[in-house]
Amino acid sequence: TLLLAIESPAAAATLLLKDGRSLEGRFAECASVASDPLAPQTPTGEVSVTPLLVVDDGLRRTYIHNTQVKQALEESSDRSVRIRIWQDVAEQGGGIGRIGRSLRVTPFDEYGRRIFEMQGKDGVIPVVQGITEITPTYAKVEGLAGPKAIVWDQRIATSSIPRDVLDKILTTSVPRDNANARLEVVRLYLESERYRDAQQELEQVVHDFPDMKELREEADQLHQLGAKLALKEIQLRADVGQPQLARALLSKFPSDGVAGETLQQVRELLANYDTEDHQRQDLLARVNAQVALVKDDNSRHLAEDFAKEIAADADSDALGRLASFDRLADAADLSAEQKVALAISGWLVGANQATDKFHDAVTMAETRDKVRKYLREPTAIQRQAIFTELRDTEGATVKRVAQILKLMKPPLDVAAEAKKGPGLFELTIPGMSGQSDVRYVVQLPPEYDPLRHYPVVVALADMGIPPEAEIEFWSGEKRTEGEPLGQATRHGYITLAVEWMTPHQSEYEYSAREHYAVLGALRDACRRFSIDTDRVFLTGHGAGGNAAWDLAIAHPDVWAGCMPFLALADRYVTRYAANAGFVPWYFIAGELDGDKMAQNSREYDRYMHPNTDVTVVEFQGRGYEPFNDEIQHLFDWMGRRHREPVKSFKCATMRPWDNFFWWLEVNGMPEKSMVAPANWPPPRTARPFQLRAEVTTANKLQVFEQAAQTTVWLGPELVDFDQPLSIELNGRKMTPANKPVVADLNVLLEDTRARGDRLHPFWAKVVSGGASQESRAESRAPDDK
Repeated sequence: TLLLAIESPAAAATLLLKDGRSLEGRFAECASVASDPLAPQTPTGEVSVTPLLVVDDGLRRTYIHNTQVKQALEESSDRSVRIRIWQDVAEQGGGIGRIGRSLRVTPFDEYGRRIFEMQGKDGVIPVVQGITEITPTYAKVEGLAGPKAIVWDQRIATSSIPRDVLDKILTTSVPRDNANARLEVVRLYLESERYRDAQQELEQVVHDFPDMKELREEADQLHQLGAKLALKEIQLRADVGQPQLARALLSKFPSDGVAGETLQQVRELLANYDTEDHQRQDLLARVNAQVALVKDDNSRHLAEDFAKEIAADADSDALGRLASFDRLADAADLSAEQKVALAISGWLVGANQATDKFHDAVTMAETRDKVRKYLREPTAIQRQAIFTELRDTEGATVKRVAQILKLMKPPLDVAAEAKKGPGLFELTIPGMSGQSDVRYVVQLPPEYDPLRHYPVVVALADMGIPPEAEIEFWSGEKRTEGEPLGQATRHGYITLAVEWMTPHQSEYEYSAREHYAVLGALRDACRRFSIDTDRVFLTGHGAGGNAAWDLAIAHPDVWAGCMPFLALADRYVTRYAANAGFVPWYFIAGELDGDKMAQNSREYDRYMHPNTDVTVVEFQGRGYEPFNDEIQHLFDWMGRRHREPVKSFKCATMRPWDNFFWWLEVNGMPEKSMVAPANWPPPRTARPFQLRAEVTTANKLQVFEQAAQTTVWLGPELVDFDQPLSIELNGRKMTPANKPVVADLNVLLEDTRARGDRLHPFWAKVVSGGASQESRAESRAPDDK
């Protein structure tokens, strides 16, 4: 393997992974996540049967399968700068076997000391800690000597220490009259990519030590690196849909001492924004000019309404819909009506499907309005009446309606009273029969645009913690003015936190109510906000992490990835391992959070094979805590992933509501395989219900399972509706011999209404198993009356 060239069991290197991430630190192969992470696992010359890889960067241990490694970029000794701080460290005293939820943690003082209070068997245990070492990656925090000394080596990310606090600690701890020691601080900042801090410190060193004035050139280089980093951040904001912020930052970009090359990039970016403004104004002016030339009064009034809509909503992304109009706006052989038709139809279905037939463009507009009306209607009887109108609308084909759905705004509005702050909303959905309503909270990113599809983090809080805490963890603390300044808002993510537990609940219950709360809240959010359903990530802390793990493995078709914090593999999770390979996983744990790593190791090891995307991170000397340190790594990981279409799968289930997988739905599964959460653990004879499905050849699907009713849901990403289609259930035909499967507008609309997924709705379904039960759309939509 790639690693056999390195003889040391704990070599230091930078590893480039196939997904583009990089891991730095000492690394070695091991046979299990539960094994001694950096000790040789096999005799010399042998390779472990399960070639896992553990990378230790001093802060965390990261476990992956070694097939995820693309290249070892370098092999070296650990050259990272280390600033040691003297503290009276406890060498004798009590040890730390397990750390529960902290009760209070004071800020570090200027000497790098703090008090960490945790709950012990006999009451509160206060531990006096001190920072003894600082590296660009981590700070080593140890228990200090005292009457009740605790021997404890804890690691925290250096980036998690507030900038002003770190500066005070270094100023106090590093001798100000020692130039070499001061330069180590510069190196620390440099390797941490805190270029402005490095520049300021280096300039102060040159001031304090005049004989080192030759280092001024180095300070200038740091200034250039800081400017480039600032420009990179601006480009990030522009890429994630925050052009106003990017433009404001560019206009205020400092020019003093910045290289001409960087300033030229700034000028070019500002010029691009000016060009986009002019192009937008010119394009809208030309649309209005053509609208004014439309001769028929009714047609002109309709066109004027659309021109206003386009002017109100057309940003740089949406303007691309008008590309056909832009290209042909000056064509002499087209009438004003034809040109306006290109603008209207392009706006509704995209430039590639635009038409110059004004009547067709008008029917597209009517179709969109009726589709929106249908999706907003809560009662089945009224929906049927709207559907009849829509079905009779000329040109309202399944293909056209599907395209309209992708480009239209979310169909449901958000009530004004739901807004609780800038981009912050609190909403509820009806609970299951006999259950209370479910509350969820949404934080939108800055400059939210309903015509843009956003990735979303679905977050589940721990017991006793409100969903607002998850919003703050991912999106930043609520501010009196403006949006929060967290990583989700920075990267352009929507955060959705669900209140999934009841008031007196003490643990995750693996119940239908909890699954409904999370999936129902997500579907409701998809109807109200513009969500990229291919980039929905599930996460949670503690009991919420248990819930996230269970929900992800029970419904693997929904998620682009799952990130459980402090989770424990239990109950159904241990029986659903067959489903795990379809979900990217990123587990975060603490070394001193009891024996969870050992308990979870069986599942981790089962997941660790070449066909499963899994990363396990264990923080050293840490226990039961939120792990804010990992959040930037998580966004790097999420940014490289999206949900993939699946045409072949084999899955397991033991609950009646875990019955839908990608395009296969089953009802009436054998009772011997179904185990209610209240009846756990199951009898020894109970085995999960197995189902398998695949697209074997073009337009041929095979399903293998023994349920009372089977529904195969079909979409254009799975089959070609223009060609003959064959579906077999256990070797027998499901599709009637003389009745081809055709796209069904009613199926399309009901599926969109039920799941809220406007990007990938199903177009048809084939049901086997006798008299029809309620379809998924009817049985899962809580707002039916």
